[in-house]
Amino acid sequence: MFRSLRLVSFLSLAALAAISTACRDSGSGDDTNIDAPMGPDSTQGGLTIQEVHAEAMVPGTPVELKGKVVVAIDNFGARKGNFWVAEEAGGEFSGVLVFGAPVEQVALLAVGDKVDITGAEKSEFALAADTSGRTTTELVPVSGGAMTVTKVGTGTVPAPHVIDAAILTNMDEATRYAEYEKWEGVLTRVENISVVGGIAQIGGTMPDPTFREFVVTGALHVDSSLANIPSVNDGGGATDLVRTGDCLASVTGMGDYFFSYKILPRATNDIALNGTGCPAPQSPPITDIQNGTITAGTVVNLDNVVVTAIAFNKKNLWVADAAQAAPNNSIYVFRGSGAAVLPAEIVIGAHVNVSGTVTEFNGNDGGDTLTQIFNNPSVTLNPAAATPPLPLEGVSVATLSGAQAEQYESVLVKLTNIRLTGAIPTAQPYQRAMTDGTTTFISDDDIVRQQDAVGTCFSSIVGVWQYNPFMDTNNWVFIPRDQAGDAVVGTGCP
Repeated sequence: MFRSLRLVSFLSLAALAAISTACRDSGSGDDTNIDAPMGPDSTQGGLTIQEVHAEAMVPGTPVELKGKVVVAIDNFGARKGNFWVAEEAGGEFSGVLVFGAPVEQVALLAVGDKVDITGAEKSEFALAADTSGRTTTELVPVSGGAMTVTKVGTGTVPAPHVIDAAILTNMDEATRYAEYEKWEGVLTRVENISVVGGIAQIGGTMPDPTFREFVVTGALHVDSSLANIPSVNDGGGATDLVRTGDCLASVTGMGDYFFSYKILPRATNDIALNGTGCPAPQSPPITDIQNGTITAGTVVNLDNVVVTAIAFNKKNLWVADAAQAAPNNSIYVFRGSGAAVLPAEIVIGAHVNVSGTVTEFNGNDGGDTLTQIFNNPSVTLNPAAATPPLPLEGVSVATLSGAQAEQYESVLVKLTNIRLTGAIPTAQPYQRAMTDGTTTFISDDDIVRQQDAVGTCFSSIVGVWQYNPFMDTNNWVFIPRDQAGDAVVGTGCP
């Protein structure tokens, strides 16, 4: 949350640098598939918060709220001043974020106060880089005017709405997200949740060292917008409050959406440790993920998988069910720019255990998606002996990029008699054109920056076949690997 107060979280891949372009009023409601009920008329005049969330109210509509109870105030970090209000009766769509109120008025408030809000309008906030169509409903100062927040009494903070993570694990992604949408802006408690992605720094153009997150069952991100999440990054011998694999009794906080659904604890002790009822993560083969048996949003453990390639940043990697490459048996593990470099012992051929969330990532092309393990995934060395991975051979480039391309996503392949035809371009450095004489394709630079001369012929070349969501055309790309013997220069190219 707090995109303009804090920093933007990078979700996946470098192209989200475009994230700096913000756009308010970018949608007609929270989500085109969700419509909040209008709710009963307020007994104190003004609108109900349910009416603010409803699709019937378009962004830019003036809003006056009366007698709403303050449930959370941002008093953490370098920038403060946002707060949430709710209907005392609670329920679906019963809370909303108030953004940009006068800081001197917010400074007089406490949780439990009843307030009137005037001079506000409805906004649906999103960034241009978020192509999901989802937005955050909030109240902002009316265009060309100022918001006024007045304390009118005290009230009762509604009890948090409780969600059991065991239920979330049995929902498909669309149903799960529809459930989260009902509780955006509402005080919520999620129970029996496992940490599936350990504490990570949230990056941005001006990184705030206190801005962190971890990921729990149900692909929920828990971040430090409102309260500290202790980490080793605090120094002084501090340890991480939570680690991947921990079972938490509950996390209580404000429901939120910003690139992913979130819960924002209001205090560190809103994160209740030492749970005992967490659902066990699934441990499927990668083939079940790539063929759709395991759906996006599912928390998985990939046990004893083989590292087939490692990205140039030494943070992201590709893994496979077995050393011998085969259709559907490989996947990309995206750990992000904020992750630590992989331990030195995790090399190509090493056996590792990976824990994270299955994600279908779509960039800005509006087309297909890249299946990946995401949400701060953990990667730990398995004691099994290293096994040199063997690429899939004998599949033509036309097949790899044709109707059956999906089954070769993230698979290690060996191409033969390939000629480099493209010079190093200025717009996309090190993305080079290649051909087998019939089909032209792009050589991408996620592992090595290829600087061979135009016309170079490779009798064989090994790399990862990948879907690049950010390409305008020719989304299926080849990522050459950098191991000895991967690129063999020859003379037999067309």
